[in-house]
Amino acid sequence: MIVGRRRRARRRGMTLRRTATGVFTVAVVATLVLQGLTLPWMARRLRIQPDDPRDDALAEAGVQQAASRAAQQRLDAELSRNGEVPEAVVERLRSKLNDRTNLAWERLGGRRRETPSEVYSRLRRAMLEAEREVFRQARDEGTIPEEVLRRAQRDLDLEESLLEREE
Repeated sequence: MIVGRRRRARRRGMTLRRTATGVFTVAVVATLVLQGLTLPWMARRLRIQPDDPRDDALAEAGVQQAASRAAQQRLDAELSRNGEVPEAVVERLRSKLNDRTNLAWERLGGRRRETPSEVYSRLRRAMLEAEREVFRQARDEGTIPEEVLRRAQRDLDLEESLLEREE
C-alpha cells in the first residue's frame, strides 16, 4: 500500500516536472521569437538611428592616439629606469606603436586605394606562404622532423592570425 502511494506520487512528480519543463520551454521560445521578430519594427517606430561607422572609427582613432601616447611615455620611463636596451628593440617597439596608430587613422579614409596596412598584410601573407612551403619541402625531403614543421607552422599561423585581426 505504501509502495503504491510512493509510485503514484513519483508519477505525479514526473508528470508535473514534464509539464513545467514544457511550459517553460514554450515561454522562452515564444519570448525570444516574439522579441526577435518585433525588434526591427520597434526600432523603426522609435526612429532609432544606426551607429555611423565613421563616428566609431573616429572615436577609435582618437582613443588609439591617446593610448599610443601613454605607451610611448611608459616606454620612455622604462628606458630611463633600465638603462641599456638594444636600439633595435626600442625601434621595433616604436614602429609597432606607430603602425597601430596609423591603422586606426587609415580606417577613416575612403576605400579608393589599398592602404599601407593592407599592402603590408598582403605582402606579409605572401611571405608567410613562401616560408610555409620551404618548411613543408624540408619535411618532405627529411631535412627536418614533423615536430619542427608543426612548431614552425604554429608560429606562422599565429603571425597570420595577427594580420587578420588588424584588418
